[in-house]
Amino acid sequence: FFDLDSRIQGEFTYASLDRVGGGQGASSNRDVDVLSWGARYDTRLSGLPIIGDSNVFIGYRGTHRDNCFQQRGGQDLTDHTVMVGFTYHWGATSMMDNDRRGATLDTPNFTNIVTCGGPGGRP
Repeated sequence: FFDLDSRIQGEFTYASLDRVGGGQGASSNRDVDVLSWGARYDTRLSGLPIIGDSNVFIGYRGTHRDNCFQQRGGQDLTDHTVMVGFTYHWGATSMMDNDRRGATLDTPNFTNIVTCGGPGGRP
């Protein structure tokens, strides 16, 4: 937290998977590595016309999947996502107050692990 209503958050995820099947015979088994990284900045914009105080965020997430598509020679897959949005904090006096005593749900993005491609190489 830079102050009571301004924070930055970072994340990093790594998974090493042994993928079994999805093709013809034992040659369809392979290792897949997934790296995910991201950052997010949250702040409160005070005194906006009509809507008043608003909590906003901007974030970025990148994911790299190594050796994803066996049908295409083990191609890698990398994606980038930019997010912008509003948040609401129920009964909290500040973002820090909500983080310390409020209801929050911050979990890693595990869906990036299973999106490496199914049979036929479809993502």
